[in-house]
Amino acid sequence: MALHEHDIASKYPKSTRSDIDQATGAALHQYVHLETQLDIIFEFAVGARKKGIINHQRALVASYAFAKIFNPDTKLQVIGMCLDTYLTDISPQFKKSLLKEYKALTAIRNQIAHGIVNISKFDNVERHCLVKPRGGIDKYSLFPEDLRDFITRARFSFYLITIVRDKLLGQDSKWLKADNRDVVFEEKVVYPPPNTHPIASIWNGPTTPA
Repeated sequence: MALHEHDIASKYPKSTRSDIDQATGAALHQYVHLETQLDIIFEFAVGARKKGIINHQRALVASYAFAKIFNPDTKLQVIGMCLDTYLTDISPQFKKSLLKEYKALTAIRNQIAHGIVNISKFDNVERHCLVKPRGGIDKYSLFPEDLRDFITRARFSFYLITIVRDKLLGQDSKWLKADNRDVVFEEKVVYPPPNTHPIASIWNGPTTPA
């Protein structure tokens, strides 16, 4: 293998097939959690759900329709239209940056879903990672540590999208203090978030100095 592959792999500790399998499953599962909240936003937009009330038949149709939007750019446009239509009182920079972060997560999710397991044995240390089909280790390869970082990053967006869902449904979010319910919608979404972010009290992931 080329030297650059050794340089990439050697940054990671020893890992087993079980490590990569567990991290892969957990990463995809966390992404599904995020998409479930987007599904609820879509259900609200088509009139299947509102505060305390669910039209189960309409919600079933809406959920099926949303799941059939396979093109990520189309799905992004649909969610963007929902937010533009029903959340006119939140800042454009919040909406735009939230969707940008979702798009970035989706790109990584697709790498995970379509990746195949590669085993490197540089320096007699076995390391498992996901690589592109018919590809080798490169800067896009995902080791268990990368997948765990993805889980944490996706969880942050999950919190934010759930807060958006709560606002649409007209209900208080359990992850926001009363005086932060509007502040969160004024800020640009960045990851890692600043340590002064409104959900910092429940966020146990990485932050940056404000």
